[in-house]
Amino acid sequence: MQTSEGIRAVADADCGAGGRGIAAGLLASGLAAALLAAVAVGAPPAHAAQQEQRSTQVDLDLLRQFHSYAPARRVERKHVADKQARTRAALMRKARAAARVGNYKAARKLFARALDAGEITAAWYLGYLHRTGRGGKVDHAKAFAYYRMLAKRYDPDERNMRRLMLSVDALVRVADYYRTGVGKKREKRDLRRAFRLYSMAAAHNHAGAYYGMAKITLASKGRIGRKRWVIGWLKRAAMGGHAAAARKLSVLAANGMKGIIRPDPVAAQAWRIIALRLSGPRVAGGQASRGAAATPALANALSEEQRQLALRLADDFLRAMSRSRGRIAAPVATPAPPPPLRAAVPGAAAAPASE
Repeated sequence: MQTSEGIRAVADADCGAGGRGIAAGLLASGLAAALLAAVAVGAPPAHAAQQEQRSTQVDLDLLRQFHSYAPARRVERKHVADKQARTRAALMRKARAAARVGNYKAARKLFARALDAGEITAAWYLGYLHRTGRGGKVDHAKAFAYYRMLAKRYDPDERNMRRLMLSVDALVRVADYYRTGVGKKREKRDLRRAFRLYSMAAAHNHAGAYYGMAKITLASKGRIGRKRWVIGWLKRAAMGGHAAAARKLSVLAANGMKGIIRPDPVAAQAWRIIALRLSGPRVAGGQASRGAAATPALANALSEEQRQLALRLADDFLRAMSRSRGRIAAPVATPAPPPPLRAAVPGAAAAPASE
């Protein structure tokens, strides 16, 4: 006959620590039944021992069945979750592949399916496709809605780097719409809300966020933001490769800002060169071409020595930008500020990320 300690050991092996209490309860009930039967009918001790053993064996069989059933449910739930994750990943791969080859119409459908399946980053791609009109008509209302869907899920402690980068960019896109308005009627325009969203994205060193804060501060004439930080914000945006920020710095350097920087044609020429270099192949049209047309006239007003100085300043800035990008290991890193270009207020060269 097995001892009570041996039965508990078998129960522990089959059910884990939780099976000990169940086995003990069943064992106690079996022993009590056998003892009562022996007292009532005067059964010999050997018969009571056999009855106890049979009762204990039945109890152990029940415990084994319970143990074999419970983990199966957990494995099944995990399998379903893994299958859904694989489905979302497959849809995103197909959608990005379609977009790379220019099949934007199919990409829209695949990104929409991925979003329906629970892949929130697909909202950024749908916002981009609707904002640029790739794969269909331009629809700023839908683009705003998709960007906002992802921006609302922004988490500064997000560990998934792709999701963090896309959610930070979604913050900037939503802020852009709040700054300019949505659609032809310029609905939802809210400069203060835009400035707050830009400030959140600027904490991750987003070039568009710095540029947006500077634009709002200049447009509001200092009522939102601080004018003495505008030059620093624009320099940080240019350091991130923002050509429009470099063009704005060229204009401000040429005209000056009262109490902040004096007019400086050399700095203006340097920033125009930087803007043209950052614009790259897009120089053929748009704002970049207008900057290119103005460059010769400005350069002709300078001496040869001043032109060479402007070129050296531009080259130094672009080399510093290249080095700072090489040091950045994550979107939250902050590059070294560029050298000031003859700012009237030295502190304006290094502006904080937000007000």
